Amino acid sequence: MRISGRGRGSSSNNDNNGGSNERGFTLVEISIVLVIIGIIIGAVMKGQDLIDNARSKKLASVANSWQVLVYDYLDRAGTLPGANSASGLIDGNVAGALQAMSFTSAPPHSFNLGSILMYVYLGNDGGNNYIVLCPSVSCATKISNTSSTGLSSLKFFQSFDTAVDGSANPTLSAGGLVYGMSAAPNVSAESNWSATGITVATSGTDWLSNGNLYGALMLLK
Repeated sequence: MRISGRGRGSSSNNDNNGGSNERGFTLVEISIVLVIIGIIIGAVMKGQDLIDNARSKKLASVANSWQVLVYDYLDRAGTLPGANSASGLIDGNVAGALQAMSFTSAPPHSFNLGSILMYVYLGNDGGNNYIVLCPSVSCATKISNTSSTGLSSLKFFQSFDTAVDGSANPTLSAGGLVYGMSAAPNVSAESNWSATGITVATSGTDWLSNGNLYGALMLLK
């Protein structure tokens, strides 16, 4: 069977009218084209999955590097970088403390995940110390779960949570080490790499549908 946009005429009529012997595509030809298009779309989607997976692993790697650095500093200095000597809570100049101890190969304070620029801070919620990860320099922007970049950030945090805790739940009641941050912290100066007034999420058990998160937290025990 053939599909053609022209009426079917004899070859003699085509010759007399000066036309050429044109024909439409057969169903087999159309099917082959659709299969090729499907393969291309599938390859593109698979490629994007691989890219997102690599970016999720990069976020986890940077956070883990910061965790190692903090405990290395603790071993050498007897306290956490930027911590108050009385309370032990991180509320001071983290960058200055690391430089004073000659930690010249500290992990990045900011790093790219595709078009997303992620920032790292150390800070506290009044009782515990955390590594803070957020996709804005002041951590003051709520992450939209309806925008493509916001949803990507939340997917990276979800993968990070799963990698560390074995499941993905941003709330405090879930336990583990990774949580969502449900309010903007106080970042007095970006150059200090510290954040105070951290609020751990207590509601919204799914990273992607929460809609009230500003970043992710990793507990420092």
